[in-house]
Amino acid sequence: MSTERKKTRLEQLQQETDQRNFIKSYPVLNKISKISSTDKQLIELVLAYQDNDQPFKMSFGKIADLLGIESKTVSNIVLKLSTLGIVIPDHKANDVVNGVGRGSSTDLAIDIDRIIELVKAPAEPKASRKPRTKKEPASTPEPVQDPQPTPAVDVEQRAPAEPIESVQQPEQVATDKLDVKKAEMKAKFESKFHFGTKGLPIIPADFHSLTNNIFRDALHFKIIMDRIRGLVNNDFEGFWSAVQDLKKELPK
Repeated sequence: MSTERKKTRLEQLQQETDQRNFIKSYPVLNKISKISSTDKQLIELVLAYQDNDQPFKMSFGKIADLLGIESKTVSNIVLKLSTLGIVIPDHKANDVVNGVGRGSSTDLAIDIDRIIELVKAPAEPKASRKPRTKKEPASTPEPVQDPQPTPAVDVEQRAPAEPIESVQQPEQVATDKLDVKKAEMKAKFESKFHFGTKGLPIIPADFHSLTNNIFRDALHFKIIMDRIRGLVNNDFEGFWSAVQDLKKELPK
């Protein structure tokens, strides 16, 4: 007859904190050069639930408290690990009442097969350093005789030509910056809706999240709803066009 081991005081405190008996540490994760120690802590936290067949439904704020980091850092880590294929986020929109979304939530899961693949991947070879070459001693210069004086010649002095610099026009600079912002927004858009069902309407909560809430307090709710109505999560160009149109409505 087996008896259950009595929990230590630290294990009891851990269970009182987040209902987990303990969180296993996986030193083998250190073999993945692309993740940091904080990334590893988040993976181990999710696995503590996943290994017990329980969904991981913790808010980013709660995760931040447990790991001792900021909520924004948690968001960046989840985005990074999902890009690597390690974390599988399941973004769910909450109920919609009278056409207004009531927020959203994200469940996290770990792709074990992807972790094993990254652990077993061969390490990237380090660039070899070239051996330093021994400097040759400087040779002693031979004495140089003074040259014969050259007769003076009246030469017309001309001002040196000014170098022609390539000047980028203001319109081109603005266009380049807009292209960069569009590329960054497209990556953020595709990452947010990568794992969900395609063709679903974009709810206001997701729209404000993608645009960093720049329109939420600056424009009337009806103006925003009229512009984002009909947008779907697999049409970035339509989303980008709506963002540009709403920017024109912002107060100067």
